[in-house]
Amino acid sequence: MVGRKVEDKHHLFRPVQGGWEHWQNKLLRGTGTLEELIRGKDDHCADTYLALSARCVIAAPLWLPRTDLSTAREMAQVELDIRGLIPKQGDSVLTVRVIGTVQERMLVCAQVFPFPFPDKFSHPAFSFFNASPLFVSLEEDTLHLWREGADIVAVFTRGEKPIYWETIPFLTSHLELLAWLECMGLLLREQGFLAPEMGFISFLDFDLPAPSFRTVATELSMPPLREELPLCEWKSPPRRTVEKAQKRKEAVVKIISVTGGVYLLFIIAFLGWVGVQHWEASRLRQKISAIEPEIRKLQEVRRQWNILASTIEATGFPIEILHFIVKQMPSEGMWLTQFEFDNQKLGISGEAENVSTAAQFFTNVGQELPHIQWDMPPPALLSNNKARFAIAGVITNETD
Repeated sequence: MVGRKVEDKHHLFRPVQGGWEHWQNKLLRGTGTLEELIRGKDDHCADTYLALSARCVIAAPLWLPRTDLSTAREMAQVELDIRGLIPKQGDSVLTVRVIGTVQERMLVCAQVFPFPFPDKFSHPAFSFFNASPLFVSLEEDTLHLWREGADIVAVFTRGEKPIYWETIPFLTSHLELLAWLECMGLLLREQGFLAPEMGFISFLDFDLPAPSFRTVATELSMPPLREELPLCEWKSPPRRTVEKAQKRKEAVVKIISVTGGVYLLFIIAFLGWVGVQHWEASRLRQKISAIEPEIRKLQEVRRQWNILASTIEATGFPIEILHFIVKQMPSEGMWLTQFEFDNQKLGISGEAENVSTAAQFFTNVGQELPHIQWDMPPPALLSNNKARFAIAGVITNETD
């Protein structure tokens, strides 16, 4: 398990027999109620850890197929959901710790955090949460007993890692407590969660024989803190709400900053473009002013040339136009009745055997003489089924 060194600047609040303890780094700052100790916390910038009472966090050892941790969490959630240990909002209350692997199986301890979350633990001062057994130094393959408020906490370890814990009221008789421990030990051994031989260490203020365990004596009232703080992946609902609000705020600020930056760059680029266009326009105006006399001379020459163009080009002569028109007529089935040419305008009348012949003639004339703007109304159908047509055209200047 990855953790943090105790010498890192931090605060830790953990439950004990008489209430709560406040630790700063490795120094005990005070004992009392949780509310009093929070008010006495003077360093508001340091990380603050809360060791949740063991009775608030369910420990569930599970054997799972050997797999990666993300898949193990999903498999553990399904298993605990079948047992009825996961609420409907279980996606936010479960963490999984890997204890070890045996052949193709993986031993994990799933932790189910309280839902709904107790109000007394919802103080914004708390940054990190985990079960109290994970904050103390535990013996290898040993059953540990200690007091947390009005409860006796029993913690079983696999190696040095807590694999299971349970609580029982302190006022329970010694015989009932002993039977309860024996029963838990038997069930855990049958499922292969515990080592064949287990030690026993009690931090209680009375003697309790434990015939099934090898006893380790102690004069302490609580297990000592670990050298490393546990990894605290789970976050309380109030903490998640605060972090979501902070992330939304940061996202909004980022969007505003990026949008403002892009807008500013756009304004700068636009102003630069306007400046370049203004400079280019001024330069072009100067060049136009310099060559404007020459342009006027060239325009006059061009106008005079256009006047002469129609008489110079062969396609502008009436006889040539008539020649081109006659070439587009079929060998039979069509004859012209009139051809007029006056001041670049011409008119053609005639008859054809049928409408389709006249239409084909129109098409051929338009393709052969594209420099003439044609007006070709549909031919009129005569009583003898022949088609009479009359088209007109204006010679345009191809150089325009």
